[in-house]
This record gives sequence, C-alpha cells and structure tokens, in this order.
Amino acid sequence: MIYYHYFLQCPNSHYIPVPPPILLETDGSPRKIPKENRKAAFVCPYRALVSAYSAQDIVRHQETGKESLFEANVCHLVAIQVECDGKNCEAPKVIHATQDAGKGTWNVRVAPKKWMFSDSARCGAGHKLHYEERSGLLLPAVVDLSLSFSVNS
Repeated sequence: MIYYHYFLQCPNSHYIPVPPPILLETDGSPRKIPKENRKAAFVCPYRALVSAYSAQDIVRHQETGKESLFEANVCHLVAIQVECDGKNCEAPKVIHATQDAGKGTWNVRVAPKKWMFSDSARCGAGHKLHYEERSGLLLPAVVDLSLSFSVNS
C-alpha cells in the first residue's frame, strides 16, 4: 500500500512532520486553495527552531508500506499559545508542534524554554514571537492543520 508523508523543511535541513492537509473548498472545487498566502509558525522537533511556513512549503513524499506518524497515531499536531514583543498585543500568538500521542515512540528533543525563534516567527500583528515560562503556557490542544492553512496536494 502507498502512503503519503507530509513535512516542512526547517532552515537547518531537518524535516518537520505535519498531518495530511485537508483541502478547503472554494468556488465549488476542493482542489483550489484560498488566494491568501497565510503563514503559520512551526517548531522543528530536532533543533527547536521556530519559523513561519506557508502551505506552499509543505512537501509530499510517497512511501510504500509505511504509514505516516499521524496515520499511525504516533504523534499529533498541537497548537501552543506563546507571547510576542508587542505591548498589550491581542493578536493570535500560536506555534504548532508535533507531540507524542502517548505511545512513547516519538520524542521532541528540546523543551519549549530552549526554543529559538527565527525572524519569520511573528504574531498576527507582526511582532516577534517568544516563549516565557511565566506567561502561562496553555495546555496543547490537538488541532486540524487545515485551520492554519490549506495546501494543494
């Protein structure tokens, strides 16, 4: 059986696994994506670099006989609320991360307090994102990648 694996390539040449995208329907055709070029911040589980990516950055790879980490229920994509450099900024400040699904076979290698933020990682108002332990990191919630952006496969 053929399986598709989806990932983003971080600037440090590591692959960030993402779940299969769900295409949003526009103009009656499920193959078209919205015209806006939305970006979402993702953290590399290997080097802890947080960067912004668009739907066009998602790469699809085909493998025979091997389910993706998401299809095998090894990990989930989660959204984590962080802070930004803006004063009293109310814009969304979310980082997407891959989290173990409780099977103990997928481990994030760097804790959030050691994340590094690229210049592209910004809140909805354009301020640089950062992690603060005292800010009260919200518990991760499983999210649907299509809510962040959609992609044409």
